[in-house]
Amino acid sequence: MLRVLGGLPLFAYPAVLLASVMLLGTDDPNNPPAALVAVKLAFGWGTVASPLVYFGSLALGERAARRGADRADLAWSAAPLVYLLVLVALAVLWGRLDGTG
Repeated sequence: MLRVLGGLPLFAYPAVLLASVMLLGTDDPNNPPAALVAVKLAFGWGTVASPLVYFGSLALGERAARRGADRADLAWSAAPLVYLLVLVALAVLWGRLDGTG
């Protein structure tokens, strides 16, 4: 069940990828603070990498399940959801640093 929940955001990935590429391809002419730039770049690259995290975790979870390591399987299955929570936290932080959140 965790694997399915972790994979649901991949349905929106084509739109997210397009937005992330546009985000990463632009510069802010207003010279924003370094913290804002770092959070923005972390969010952009993090969203681009999300399928890698999902499929990597899926493969490692399957490997752990075949070995009979239930706790490791659960941890790898939950990893994409934790990753998404980190991305949400970055988005919130980005909004606060930018003054819009």
